[in-house]
Amino acid sequence: MKTPPPLPQKKSTGPRTKVKVLVGLLLLVGVASVLLVASGGLRLFNTESDSMAPVLDKGDHFLLTRFVREYHRGDVVGFSAPRLGDPSTSEQYVKRIVGLPGETLRIEDGALVVNGIRTPLRNHAGEIAYLPMFTGNFLTKPGDSVVVPAGCYFLMGDNSARSYDSRFYGCISADKVFGRAFWCFALPPRGGAIH
Repeated sequence: MKTPPPLPQKKSTGPRTKVKVLVGLLLLVGVASVLLVASGGLRLFNTESDSMAPVLDKGDHFLLTRFVREYHRGDVVGFSAPRLGDPSTSEQYVKRIVGLPGETLRIEDGALVVNGIRTPLRNHAGEIAYLPMFTGNFLTKPGDSVVVPAGCYFLMGDNSARSYDSRFYGCISADKVFGRAFWCFALPPRGGAIH
C-alpha cells in the first residue's frame, strides 16, 4: 500500500512576513506622496502665526491638497490675500471657511450666525468661539453683518482674537483659494487629520 502524499504546507505569516508587507506599504505610500508633492497636487506648508490655534500652532507643518472640487463651511483652506501692513502685495494664509456665497453672516455672543441661524463650527478642542474684530473692517461690533458675494468665501481663524482674516480684507474670491489642509505634522492632539 502506498502512503498518501504529504499535505501542502501553509505559507508562513509570521513576524518576518508581516514586517515585509508593512515596509512595502510604507514605501508605496512614501513614493506616492513624493510624486504627489512633486506634481503640485500636495503642498507642504508651515504656519507663521497662531491664528488657527489650537488646530495649527505657529511653526506647525501641514499638507494641503489641491484635489478639491468644491469647498464647504468648516474646511481649513490655503489662499492668497492682501498682506498685513502692505495691501498692495499678497501673501498666502490658512483659515477656516465660515461663510459661503450668498450667505449673510454676523457674530453674536461668540457664535457664528448664518442667515439668522446660530451655526456652530468645531475643531478638536470643541466649539469655536468667534469674536468681533474692533480694529477690522467687517464684523467689527456685535450686530454687524456681511453678505458674502457670489463666487467668494468669508474666512476666519479659529483663534479669532489673534487672526488677520476676512474681518480685515473682506471676502476672498474662490479663484484665490488653492487647496484644503488635511494633515498636520505635530504631536497629538494637533497632529493628524485637520478638521
